[in-house]
Amino acid sequence: MLLKCISFRFEGENSGFSKALKAAKKLGIFDRQNPNVVVVLTWACSLPNRNAQKWKAKMEAKGQKINSILLKTVGVQGPVVFIGKS
Repeated sequence: MLLKCISFRFEGENSGFSKALKAAKKLGIFDRQNPNVVVVLTWACSLPNRNAQKWKAKMEAKGQKINSILLKTVGVQGPVVFIGKS
């Protein structure tokens, strides 16, 4: 799944991300025995922060939130990958 990192709309029951997860769950594409989910957060370098440690902490927090949403919505977790916008 692809998410724009600078978006905060992936949280909440009615977010587009949660709705997409619920729709995908209905299709039965998630494997709980062998998790097959990878979340890619794009535009990760666009978050303004000159301190690398603070940026890393923000990205780890976002990754944890996303994995929490995945676990709550579809019962699996997967790697969260951060990429720049190019």
